[in-house]
Amino acid sequence: MGMGTSPNKATTINEEFLKTLPTAGPIFTNLLTVMEENDLEEQVLDDNYCDLENGDNDEALNTVSKLLADFQNAFTADTGLHVYPFYYSEDDGDRYDDLEDGIHWSVAGVYQMTPAAEKIKDQLQDAQWTVYG
Repeated sequence: MGMGTSPNKATTINEEFLKTLPTAGPIFTNLLTVMEENDLEEQVLDDNYCDLENGDNDEALNTVSKLLADFQNAFTADTGLHVYPFYYSEDDGDRYDDLEDGIHWSVAGVYQMTPAAEKIKDQLQDAQWTVYG
């Protein structure tokens, strides 16, 4: 079986800061509490939050789903940016990764092109790669 690597990049934000946001902060704190009380952190956020079906925890999962949407909307209202959760597991990563096990929050919309780059934006491409060896 072949092996390979996959690059990933995210601009993350500190949970302690998220708790201080005027509208999003209380919702965020409640969201974390519900996930922790029901041991849903990894299950809910792994695989990009695709699977919300779990039998015994359906009610908690539905609550988390609503709180997450409410938090994301409040975060946008507070900051003008968008936030998305993801779960990182050291078992699936590499010793050089910047993250520790657990939930992380990726923020979108944090970069803006300079006026010079804007003039040639159709000719620019983002490129990411890994080196194996």
